[in-house]
Amino acid sequence: MLKAGNKGHALPAMGRADMIIQIHQNAVVAKEPERKDIKMRELKFRVYDKHKKQYIKTCYNNTFAVTAEGKIIHYLFHDNWDYPRSHSANLPYLVIQQYTGLKDNNGREIYEGDIVEWQSHIIYREAVVFSDGVFWATSIPLYEVAKNAEVIGNNFENPELIKSE
Repeated sequence: MLKAGNKGHALPAMGRADMIIQIHQNAVVAKEPERKDIKMRELKFRVYDKHKKQYIKTCYNNTFAVTAEGKIIHYLFHDNWDYPRSHSANLPYLVIQQYTGLKDNNGREIYEGDIVEWQSHIIYREAVVFSDGVFWATSIPLYEVAKNAEVIGNNFENPELIKSE
């Protein structure tokens, strides 16, 4: 499902990418190299196109070159049964979001950028972010609330759900 390149993989006229990932059937998936002595978790991603205002969906393999900072610098895609096309450069309108490895109380995968809601003594509604090696529901580590939380939207399609007060 995924072909991940080695860190530092050279790309023509673009410099170096830290990871090469492919998207297939609406989910980008990256796997660490197989090792028999260590079981690595599957890395999943989704990509949002700010120009089209939608997540990239396709039934073909699309390839993205991503820097260590999470910036997409190359995008090879198949569109409408055409030949492959490619974009190379800083592509700030494409935003990559990683799967947290956690699911909400309905079994739905939680991604970076999702908006989750849960109740303690009050109702909390916060965006999922990645910082300092941890996925957070803004102010609380996500792993502490994920099993009681529900994904109610995401920061691109439902920004009104987390309006600043």
